[in-house]
Amino acid sequence: MAKNEVVQRLAFILNRGWGDPNVFIGKKQNDMVKHLAGYLEAHAALFGGAIKVMHCHGLNDKGVDFLLEIGDFKAGFQIKTESDVVDDAFAANVKRQMTESWAHKLDKYYLLMGTPLVIKGKDYSARINHLVSELSLMETPYFAVYPPESTAKFFDGTKALSAQDMKLEQQKFAYGVTTEDLLAKALAALEKKEAVPSAAAPERYAEKKGGVGKEAQSLARMSKVLKWDEDAEEKGERIEDMNALRAMLMKIPLKVRDILVTCVRYSEESEVLAVMVEGMLGLNAGQLQPQLKLLENAGLLYIDTDEPHEAKFKLRWKRSDWPIFDDLRYFCEESGADLDQILVHLDMSACD
Repeated sequence: MAKNEVVQRLAFILNRGWGDPNVFIGKKQNDMVKHLAGYLEAHAALFGGAIKVMHCHGLNDKGVDFLLEIGDFKAGFQIKTESDVVDDAFAANVKRQMTESWAHKLDKYYLLMGTPLVIKGKDYSARINHLVSELSLMETPYFAVYPPESTAKFFDGTKALSAQDMKLEQQKFAYGVTTEDLLAKALAALEKKEAVPSAAAPERYAEKKGGVGKEAQSLARMSKVLKWDEDAEEKGERIEDMNALRAMLMKIPLKVRDILVTCVRYSEESEVLAVMVEGMLGLNAGQLQPQLKLLENAGLLYIDTDEPHEAKFKLRWKRSDWPIFDDLRYFCEESGADLDQILVHLDMSACD
């Protein structure tokens, strides 16, 4: 089996949706390593039975808990637990171990966060999410990083994928959806909206000139398109909200803002299916989730995990009750304004 095929199949096996990180409370490192290795070994048939696990957690593990060999493909797996996260040198240690992992001459390095977000009453979600987001934005095929919510699925009783399951996942990879209903929604969206290039394509940003745009001054153009009838005070509040949104977005990496644009473009009444965004951007759940968490922490969306098989999220701007993203989407559709110009390059003056 070709190495790229192995990597693709491992991605399907490791991206099983979102679980509850509290499943890690009280779990020991060695037990978690054995459980994950067993989960991977349960999929041996999907690789023609040619799968070999070698445990190497210890003083000389070179950043790897165990090695996985499938034919001539070699991967390293590292699980970070509560004791790792509470260390103030957490991020530095992870990056050092990733560098050390090169000693194993790996084809791929998998880093999994196997930790609850709250440890002994203290919330470490910001520390974890910051590192996961930082690593996920690095454009390298060498490693894949999985946040606690993704890793939790391997420890909550989720069963191994069958050959039929794998075939369905491969269809999802090809079409961006898994079921006929979701496919219909995606096709319907594509019929009325322009497809979005991959967030991983650097040329998309090279085409944009002028850097960060200007603040909104009047929102006159947007007001005319949306037929607002407001007094001076209400108008002033909208301008303040728009520029406050701009100030918040300035703190968020460019490529994460691009993901937000895709969410807005394919939303309906402020809601969007995760699988839709994954398909449009060519990202899997493990790659997308840390970016969504960053947007959630910024108060720009709310992640709904009550329906793990149809995970969705609701767009919002926590500062205001104004459905600003719905209005921006409609404004751009009706006026021909560029949503990227507004939300990626922060030129709110396009609404004037």
